[in-house]
Amino acid sequence: MLEIELNTNDCQIQTRSVNGKNGQRTIHEQQAYLHTGAAYPIPFKLSIRNAAEAYPSGKYTLHPSSFQVNQFGGLELNRFEMRLVPIKAPAQVAQQKAAASS
Repeated sequence: MLEIELNTNDCQIQTRSVNGKNGQRTIHEQQAYLHTGAAYPIPFKLSIRNAAEAYPSGKYTLHPSSFQVNQFGGLELNRFEMRLVPIKAPAQVAQQKAAASS
């Protein structure tokens, strides 16, 4: 499973303006880290639609809607619609199962 981490020190929103085909637009990003099993995580910028959709610090994985099929039939990551899902700790999963069976 891919693990993406946003830590407290780096998850502030960074906003910048860029000139595009349809004029100027604002981009909101957060610093994130991809854990691949290597010695060090890979830092990357996570694009978000607006500041209100910022992710709190924590550990996440990619939502299935973050992937798309390209024009050649290959699977790729949709960099403009990347969505994260929180990774639940084993204790949280056990608590939810116990509550559901009650």
